[in-house]
Amino acid sequence: MKKNISKIFAIVTISLMVLLTAEGVSASQGPRDFDKSGVKMGEYSFLFGDNGTYFRKDDWTTQRIYLSYASTSLANPCNSCQYAIRAIDDGGDWSSSIVLKIATHGQLDAKETQASPGRYNLQAMRSDVTLMSSRITGTWWID
Repeated sequence: MKKNISKIFAIVTISLMVLLTAEGVSASQGPRDFDKSGVKMGEYSFLFGDNGTYFRKDDWTTQRIYLSYASTSLANPCNSCQYAIRAIDDGGDWSSSIVLKIATHGQLDAKETQASPGRYNLQAMRSDVTLMSSRITGTWWID
């Protein structure tokens, strides 16, 4: 009986260690792809979820963004379209934005609060003058 209890205890202990190790490995958010329609001038839209789905940032690295594609109903692709993109935390605070066009990389200033650990989403809007809404796709490196 004692042998069975010892075996069960060993299996449970090893299982917990494997589970906790796996959880630690998966903590990095890695790159997140976005594809958002209806991006308009003068109105920020969340890039992940309509009400804002927030992702955990565990370290002090700079958040990076790559805008891979943009289009409107008249321009597909829209090489001249410009987009202001900002990180916003789950408290609604943001401190800077960057302006990107197709096939450009940008990073949010590491001196700003977006470098700190927390929970973030991205917001975007057209920053050039237009009445057309856009569709944008890209990648966000939160960690």
